[in-house]
Amino acid sequence: MRGLHRFAVREGLTDDDPTADVKPPRLPRRLPKALDVDQVERLLAAVGHPVQELVRTDIGAVTLGDQRPGSIRVLSRKEVGELYKAVGL
Repeated sequence: MRGLHRFAVREGLTDDDPTADVKPPRLPRRLPKALDVDQVERLLAAVGHPVQELVRTDIGAVTLGDQRPGSIRVLSRKEVGELYKAVGL
């Protein structure tokens, strides 16, 4: 509509642009792709489900499975490729 009214004013078809003082709609705010632990705890507490224990089961394309906390392992080629893909490389 705004473009139509601007065109009409520019072409001299009308002297008035009723959309001149109308602010465009704001784009909706998007949720972040990742939340930190504090954010997860606050969100769940806000809806009546306080966190008792939070356990990470995967990080991006890397699934932890039965891996013990604090242990390390070699990533597969597929996992490395997926991580590169996730960061745009």
